[in-house]
Order: sequence, then C-alpha cells, then structure tokens
Amino acid sequence: MVSFTINVPADGKYLVWCRIAESPDPAPVMVSVDGSQPETGLLSAGPSLEGWGWGRLVADAREDSFGTLSAPIFFALTSGTHVLRMQIRPGVKLDSLLITNDQSMGTHPAPPGVNARRETNGQVKITVAGVAGVSYLVEATSDFVTWETVGIVTNMTETSQITDTDASQHESRFYRAMAK
Repeated sequence: MVSFTINVPADGKYLVWCRIAESPDPAPVMVSVDGSQPETGLLSAGPSLEGWGWGRLVADAREDSFGTLSAPIFFALTSGTHVLRMQIRPGVKLDSLLITNDQSMGTHPAPPGVNARRETNGQVKITVAGVAGVSYLVEATSDFVTWETVGIVTNMTETSQITDTDASQHESRFYRAMAK
C-alpha cells in the first residue's frame, strides 16, 4: 500500500493517472481517499517511453473505438488536502501520479516539450512545457550515452524554466525532460 498526500485546488470530479512500467495485462489497483471504501479498477499503460507509460484508472478493461480502456473512475474531491492510498499488483512499478479534473484528457498526458536557448553568457535556458502541477526531471547530454541532471522543475502553469549553468563547458548539449 502506497500513500500520497494531495492538495486539491477546487471541488470537482477527478481522474487518477499513473505512470507505470509496462505490464502485459491491465494492472488491478485499489484506491481509497481519506480512508473511504476502496475503489477497485485497472491501469493499462499507453504509449511508452523507455518502458514507462501513462494509464488512467478505469472500471473495466473494455476498449473503446480508439483502443483505450473505457469507463474511467472519477473521485468526487473537495478543495483541500487529502490522503490517497493505492494498492497495486506486485511487480508493477509506479513512478508518477497525476490527479486532474481535466476530463478532456484522452489516452494519456502528452510528453513534455523541451526548448533550449543559449544565452550570451554561454548558459542555456531550458523551457519545459507540460502538464500543470507535474514535476519534470531535466537532463543533459553531449553523447546520448551519459545523462547529467540539470534539475527538477514543477510546472505550476503549463511551462517552467531552468538554466543549465554548465552548458558553457560543452560545445553542444542535448536536453530531455521526464515526468518525475
């Protein structure tokens, strides 16, 4: 059983999205909020990046016409702090959680966009565009083999910026951002 303390900005109906390591079958999950009776649902990862994919909590494993699992489970939450508890089948790895009242989110949260601009002082300003409220690990490489951490940014809106102060030590650098 894993517990998360979440801060809900406004009353509403919320979906639970999880970034999980791919599993061949939808993973059974039990979720409760503030000690309530647990909801039982399934998680199935969508398109993956390095073996990880986003899946939302759904009531059953039937696919709709787009190939996504249907019948999402909604949680009626009030504004304020809540404790969300999850129990996932052993062997399924979870590394990110997204609670959203944006019901237009289709199959999975979009991957973050990364834009890098070298400043006159040699440093690089990196803009990460992604889901509001999600933290992203920003990494840099010169050879696509060794990745170094630039830092972690949390998108309070839909974009955030971080500066690579070591960029001037490298002729060229490439950047990536991953949901944390």
